[in-house]
Amino acid sequence: PSLPTFRRGNSESTIDYIYASPDLRDRLRHSSVEFINSNWTDHAIISSTFQFTADSHGKGMWRAHPSLASNAYFIETLYNELDSFYQTLSSTPSFSNPQSQWDEIKSLVRTVALKVGRRRAAYRQRLLLRSQRKRNKLLRQYKLTHIWPPQLHQIEETISNIQKEISETLTLRAGKH
Repeated sequence: PSLPTFRRGNSESTIDYIYASPDLRDRLRHSSVEFINSNWTDHAIISSTFQFTADSHGKGMWRAHPSLASNAYFIETLYNELDSFYQTLSSTPSFSNPQSQWDEIKSLVRTVALKVGRRRAAYRQRLLLRSQRKRNKLLRQYKLTHIWPPQLHQIEETISNIQKEISETLTLRAGKH
């Protein structure tokens, strides 16, 4: 059964499609219909993932996500790592000059930020997928009644918040504000 791709009020229908040439069929890995923040649009996101072969790509420039500054887990982990670094610094004179100390501190902060950021991104992605599945399951269960289940609004609010976080992260990655 197809999921609705358009919703306005209590009306829903499937009006959006992805068309691709038959040559792409073998490269299709996954496709889905996902809810998107209703403040942004009344359409769902229809996505298809294709796998193509490509040359290697560079990593680009790395920057820490500003939201880490208010992340309690990041702050605690960073404090612990910096304390450990300071203990090592005071017990061994391996860092001869301030520049090498500063480079080591920057490397330490980057390592912690990447670790915490990846953990947060993985959690966010799992939560988004789980919420999308819950939403789709509810829509399938209540399809014939045309009565929205009470949990639907809460699930869609969760999805909207996660999508907002992801879009902010992607905006930062793109270097735009």
